[in-house]
Amino acid sequence: MEITLANMAILVALCMMAMLYSSVGHGGASGYLAILSLTAFASNDSAWLKQHAWSLNLLVAGLAFYAYRKRGFFDLNLALPFVIASVPAAIIGGYLRVDGEIYDSLLSMSEVDTINFGKKLSEFIKPGDIYTLKGDLGAGKTTFIKGVLKGLGYEGLVTSPTYTLINEYMSNPKVIHIDCYRENNLERWKMIGINEYFDNTSVIFIEWPEILDSTLPLDNLYKIQIKSISKNKRNIEILK
Repeated sequence: MEITLANMAILVALCMMAMLYSSVGHGGASGYLAILSLTAFASNDSAWLKQHAWSLNLLVAGLAFYAYRKRGFFDLNLALPFVIASVPAAIIGGYLRVDGEIYDSLLSMSEVDTINFGKKLSEFIKPGDIYTLKGDLGAGKTTFIKGVLKGLGYEGLVTSPTYTLINEYMSNPKVIHIDCYRENNLERWKMIGINEYFDNTSVIFIEWPEILDSTLPLDNLYKIQIKSISKNKRNIEILK
């Protein structure tokens, strides 16, 4: 990688983020994702961003542990029972499949209804469809996407693309989840190659879509409005 002023600034920002997170005992992966997503690296594949953020997380956590142990704060006798219990439990937990009804009972009714609405929509979506999602922060837009993917039989992790900007899910049909909240520069989106996603092979969901309004194909364009009425109630409307 060429050493430029911009790259040096990114390096300094990453080091400062590492210092802040390690000072309170964390690795800082979310902070590294935020920094990388606000730079030219945001155009890289989301998997690339996550891999580098997690690698930095492990590095910082490892260095912090080394310093912690060197200062004499680490007690093996105290840590060993936690290690023995937590590592196998985490592995076993990763293989467990919780029944959908049991899992839903752990969520608020608002989340359950939003997921079920997304599952219902999954019966009608088709490649080439574009859905813009509008709603306040925390209104349940990503929860809605989880419901759609659940209805399509997708069993992987579903997260918000707030920092990665674009998440792609290899469901059938393929789902692309875009979040424009942190990037309001249309030229930057064009550099990322946003128009290449409108190729009628995927179903696209776009949060905070206003910056892309002028670039969206009008055919098969739908607008979804999600409003939080109360803690346990949401109103969802779909307009053509």
